Amino acid sequence: MTEHENNGASFPVSEEPIRVLMADDEETLLRATVELMRKEGIVCEHVSDGDTAIETARRAKAEGREFDVLVADYKMPGLDGIQVLDAVHSECPDTRVIILTGYPSVSSAIRALKGRAIDYLTKPFDV
Repeated sequence: MTEHENNGASFPVSEEPIRVLMADDEETLLRATVELMRKEGIVCEHVSDGDTAIETARRAKAEGREFDVLVADYKMPGLDGIQVLDAVHSECPDTRVIILTGYPSVSSAIRALKGRAIDYLTKPFDV
């Protein structure tokens, strides 16, 4: 790790690329977001449902390449984003989870943040 300075404060920066798992059933959004991340040097895998997201996160952890971030759609086939958040938080505690939704509500935002999501983003979003 190296040190990075930002406004006089330094913090450690890993020399490894950021690893992101994107779970969303909207294929167009998924492809565009993954392509953007990859152009920025982010290692990004993608799946289209909650069950596969959990299995992919488990497999990556077992192989010693745990994801830094999981971006999970709130509503998708199989397990929803909150169920994915709960499972990943329990099994891969170092993976941060962001919930993404096209159906925002106060109650879903509260559920996500109480479940320890680091953010709750609404679709469409600006990059």
